[in-house]
Amino acid sequence: MSAIIEHLCASQEHQIPEDVASPVIAYAGSSAYCPAGAADGHDWRATGGRTLATVREWMGCPPVVDRRDDATLLKSGVGR
Repeated sequence: MSAIIEHLCASQEHQIPEDVASPVIAYAGSSAYCPAGAADGHDWRATGGRTLATVREWMGCPPVVDRRDDATLLKSGVGR
């Protein structure tokens, strides 16, 4: 998840406790972050080109944990 986010949505209506499945959307030819993943009604703010992790931190969201490899790690004994 190293996408560079150029805009974030500051609309109060779009600030939800947990991100939807796809909070990174296209806007103005670049990647933008809206917690609600809404199609319209945004209040876009420029980020200056930040990572998704940094934008989520600014928005007060918990860090994203990539769990795709958890089963592989458990089978290999990593973390035991």
